[in-house]
Amino acid sequence: MSKYLQGAAFYLFFYLFLGLLNSAIMYVGVKFLHITPTIILALLIFLTVFVLFFGFKKSIEVVFGFIPSNNRLILGWVVQFVSFIVLASTVEVFFSRFISSVKLFQVLSVFINFSVFFFTYWLSVKAIVLRGDFEVR
Repeated sequence: MSKYLQGAAFYLFFYLFLGLLNSAIMYVGVKFLHITPTIILALLIFLTVFVLFFGFKKSIEVVFGFIPSNNRLILGWVVQFVSFIVLASTVEVFFSRFISSVKLFQVLSVFINFSVFFFTYWLSVKAIVLRGDFEVR
């Protein structure tokens, strides 16, 4: 299980780096280049998809020492990405009905996102990418 946590943490680093990079690109584009945010967002979508897929692939290669087939890798990444968004949003909407404090909900939201991220990473890597080909110790 520790390998999955290491892999998810490595992949989460790509999310953090990408968030900072996207924010910097948006700031520079709007503030100094006077580009419409819609145009910048359209260009950032391609960068985001590329970096997140690369991060998912590298997290498996570096942590597990295993190079999966492209079909499993793409399917695992799509399942992880979509299930993370759907599950995190659903859980946050569910808990938002019961918590009236904004600060408490913000703290809970971070915990929810981390928990769901690690769970979806574990699920997609174990069930799809490494399915029977590789034994994790």
